[in-house]
Amino acid sequence: MDLTQIYSNPESQQQRYAALKTELESQGYAFVRYARAPGRVNLISEHTDYNGYQVSPIAIENDFVFAIGTKAGSGIVTIQHMDPSEHPTDSFDSRESAASIAHPNGEWSQYVRAGFHAARTYNENLSYEFDLLLVGSGTVPLGSGLSSSSALTCCSALAFLAFEKEVDKVKLAQMVAKSEATVAIEGGGMDQAISLNAELGKVAVIKFNPLSLSFVKLPEGIRVAVFSSMKDSKKATGDSNFYNTRVAECRAGCALLYQKYTKQEFASNVKINMCADIQTLYGKKSPSQMLSESEELPEKLSLKQLAEQLHYKSVDELMNSLFTTQAGGILLKNYTDKTQLTIQKRLNHVYSEAFRAQMFERVLSNISDDDHERLHQLSAISNFMKESHVSCKDDYECSCQELEEVIRAATNSGAFCARLTGAGMGGFAVGLIHAQDDEEFMAKMTAFYMSKGIKNIEDVLFLTDAGIGGGYL
Repeated sequence: MDLTQIYSNPESQQQRYAALKTELESQGYAFVRYARAPGRVNLISEHTDYNGYQVSPIAIENDFVFAIGTKAGSGIVTIQHMDPSEHPTDSFDSRESAASIAHPNGEWSQYVRAGFHAARTYNENLSYEFDLLLVGSGTVPLGSGLSSSSALTCCSALAFLAFEKEVDKVKLAQMVAKSEATVAIEGGGMDQAISLNAELGKVAVIKFNPLSLSFVKLPEGIRVAVFSSMKDSKKATGDSNFYNTRVAECRAGCALLYQKYTKQEFASNVKINMCADIQTLYGKKSPSQMLSESEELPEKLSLKQLAEQLHYKSVDELMNSLFTTQAGGILLKNYTDKTQLTIQKRLNHVYSEAFRAQMFERVLSNISDDDHERLHQLSAISNFMKESHVSCKDDYECSCQELEEVIRAATNSGAFCARLTGAGMGGFAVGLIHAQDDEEFMAKMTAFYMSKGIKNIEDVLFLTDAGIGGGYL
């Protein structure tokens, strides 16, 4: 992999890479190679991956990079960031069990430890007869909704597997997704799949169960703009842990639909389904056909009401049956019998968004050379993305005032469509612009951010093409 394939400004990146290597060698370690993994921006299909439906992200240029070094020793791994004041140095013994190494600690290093967990899952005999030092830095904004944490976890897994003859990155992506869930949120696998497997200049179509990736070309003359709401998106800790709450609400809706179809008491026949599983159960060819079913779900239920409808003896029994995480925890924090779940609107979003994603892929796969037809197709793509945002805002309720403001600013600055991207409740938004409008767009958006007192514009606004996935240099 060559820097010119990855970055629009490879000269500045050369300095970044050199600084990592210099720091590593200053501590007496022999440099081995670099590992990198990018963040991502999702063009459509929000909150559908953990519901079993396809997604359409691209990798961005922003990434996390580790310089990897070794010296004589006994298998101790040291993890160091180029900004140690914000990211404390950590270490562990690679001979210990992966489960004891990967645990939440509230620091950046928990994602590196999760990366080791994934690498150990990939190679169950993984440990080192030498000491290992990873020195890293990242350019994916934290709390951005651009998958900074998954970029770090993927980069870490690659770094720990740097001595393998080859790495199956599709297989590894699935392991990273499961390992990351041991320290953070319950995700669906999109972030890891695109970070490790993205193809240059192409939009990924990622499907699950089993994981598969295909790619469609980003239309020529179209650029992707990414811009910040100036509010952090904290999926695991902020906004009442809203991300895991949404996962729980979707599971609740699926359980109710499952019970309705099978006419069996759910509690005595527990099956944790995703929305895609329920579509298959109902024999519907399109997710849009499930909307008539989701419309009949209750708008809201308390946990006590849900437990009663699903024939559980108590709310605690419900929580320990339906709402457990891969790490063995509970999705909902500080719950009571009266805790409310919104159900109908959540599944309305998932099924309508899954259908939009399928139509988006269909149009993108057949972009015409005829100018008139191409204009019509770009209009359709624009409408899908706009409708996606409205659904995220109204049905999934994962937008916020700050996102709405920056999306209006982007549209007024020349983006022909814009929507939130990532989990929402802050973070970044994404828009499409015509390449000939990029300078005017950037000038207007720069003025918008400067009016808000933002000085480092590159931290909140950038243009990107569809980037390349993670690997070694």
